[in-house]
Amino acid sequence: MTDMRHLCVFAGAGMPRDKRLLDQAHAIGQAVAAAGLGLIYGGGQGGMMGAIAKAVLGEGGYVHGITPRFLLDNEGVLKGLSELTITDTMHDRKQRMYDLAAAFLVLPGGYGTMEEMLEVITWCQLQVHSKPVYIFNEGGFWSPMLAMFEAAHAGGFIHASHMKLPRELATVAEVVAALEELAAAAVADKPLREVSRI
Repeated sequence: MTDMRHLCVFAGAGMPRDKRLLDQAHAIGQAVAAAGLGLIYGGGQGGMMGAIAKAVLGEGGYVHGITPRFLLDNEGVLKGLSELTITDTMHDRKQRMYDLAAAFLVLPGGYGTMEEMLEVITWCQLQVHSKPVYIFNEGGFWSPMLAMFEAAHAGGFIHASHMKLPRELATVAEVVAALEELAAAAVADKPLREVSRI
């Protein structure tokens, strides 16, 4: 699907206690498909990760799951994916996801989601890529993390200009607007720098 612009989503595979998060992930997945974007994600079937992928597929959209071989037995993969890539390592998985993505969206999740979010923000800071990084924060799930960014800035560890690298989206409606913007850029064939291999 090289003719399609893809959104890479990082999200938790565990089941959230707040079931409204699943509804939000579902609504975002529907919006991804409606915008004509492809979804790149970790391939899992559970939690926020599974909810958004199922929603995209349910609307007839394209979903590419990418997972390392060792997770197949532990987590399995969602049935019916448009495409599945199995990598040898986690590093290979992330590199493949980053290479294919035109933008990144972070949904609620745990350690893995946090690590992926921080890595793409850091790569943007280091000018490895210039792709948008969105943080979905309806209900304030990521507010403590965003406050940590502010504390690091206040302590002199994050430059003021780099505070704008991650873009907070406070509602599903704001996510939909960002997706429409991304889709419009694809129609206009606006160039996006590729992620470099490091």
